[in-house]
Amino acid sequence: PNNPDQEYAVSDQSQNQPIPPLPIAPSDTNFSEPGGSDTSADLSDGPEEPLQIQQPNEPPHSQPEREVPIDLQFERTVLDTPNLNPSRAGRGAPLTLAELLRRYQLILDTYSQFGVSVLPTEQEVDRFVEGPASVLYRVKPDEGVDPKKLHNLSDSLKLVLKLEAEQNIMFRIDRGFVTIDVPKSEEDRYFVTARELWSKWMPPGNALSVPLGLDTQGNAIDINFSSSDSPHLLIAGTTGSGKSEALNTILGGLVRHYMPEQLRLMLVDPKGTELMEYESSPYLEGKIGWSDSDANSLLINAFNEMQRRYEIFVESGARNIQDYNSAARPVRRLPWWLVVLDEYADLTADRDMKREIEGSLGRLAQKARAAGIHIVIATQKPSGDVISTNLRSNLPAQLALRVKSGTESRVVMDETGAESLNGKGDAFLKCLGRITRIQCAK
Repeated sequence: PNNPDQEYAVSDQSQNQPIPPLPIAPSDTNFSEPGGSDTSADLSDGPEEPLQIQQPNEPPHSQPEREVPIDLQFERTVLDTPNLNPSRAGRGAPLTLAELLRRYQLILDTYSQFGVSVLPTEQEVDRFVEGPASVLYRVKPDEGVDPKKLHNLSDSLKLVLKLEAEQNIMFRIDRGFVTIDVPKSEEDRYFVTARELWSKWMPPGNALSVPLGLDTQGNAIDINFSSSDSPHLLIAGTTGSGKSEALNTILGGLVRHYMPEQLRLMLVDPKGTELMEYESSPYLEGKIGWSDSDANSLLINAFNEMQRRYEIFVESGARNIQDYNSAARPVRRLPWWLVVLDEYADLTADRDMKREIEGSLGRLAQKARAAGIHIVIATQKPSGDVISTNLRSNLPAQLALRVKSGTESRVVMDETGAESLNGKGDAFLKCLGRITRIQCAK
């Protein structure tokens, strides 16, 4: 959910598959996410009955009389045929409706065991939304039930849903419901390749935009660098989060959809390995940098180009690059510039160079969008020492992949949640305060 009214605690936390069909349950929530865990081994191949957890002989000593579990009846669907795994329609496909309802029942039963009365949504279609990396379940606390009690039983849900040790459940309040965002097991996840994503997307006219991945509804989600909401991007995620793949998806998508005369890349790669494929690219402006001094020189060059472009705009009466290019002859049109600083923590390890680089970034970022110059900064170490509040304020769009802690999540996107992502491209895209959970393409 985006901008929830209230958020309760969020716990700390390659294979190319075809694009799956759209998730079974639609959602009108911007940030709704898919997931679930691998419980297929517990199901038989025959018709499925709603699972009822055996009630303990005695209720917990501090709890009132238990509520009677709500039994959700459901019929088999076309996907639930005997020759298929009962929980799945096949690897790379969404979970079956029957399996989603079974897991929803497990959640209701678990709360009932501990005397916490929760109700299912009236409409079955509102009970869950499945995405590539997690499943978002919705329940309604009964009258007089403190929503915090639902979060307090997160470990019990984690146990019954058979999550892995590093997987954690996220809870939020959204439009009268408590949402329970459960990460999927590796077997239940599905992915999308970059080429498949690009085939579903068309670039807008006269703007620099690129797709990142799929949302929970299976829609392609992009970032529009030409928009005032997202002119510059921060990408952050720990090892195994999919940070490098996300960056390569962005660069690969741009060179696929734009011509070299429309787009120039200015790259800095301290490792010397992540961006090697662009070393001889016709899109490359100059050479790929690798040191902190290279990064600062590149930023200064971009700033000077920005100033030159503003002089051209004044002479031509244009307000920005779109206005200018629309009126100019093709040979006089200006290309977009994309400045990419990978492994930003390595580039700013020296305190003096960090001060210089941040100063150059600040001067460039404030006015660069209208000139058609955009910045992407990527790091595996999103600590407060690396990403200052001032730096983040100059990067209005943030792509947060899995990080180590809630503190790092706040550094990246000013709120917790990224520490509970499922890794391998599971991410939050935050633009203008709105969060969308996506599965980045590989």
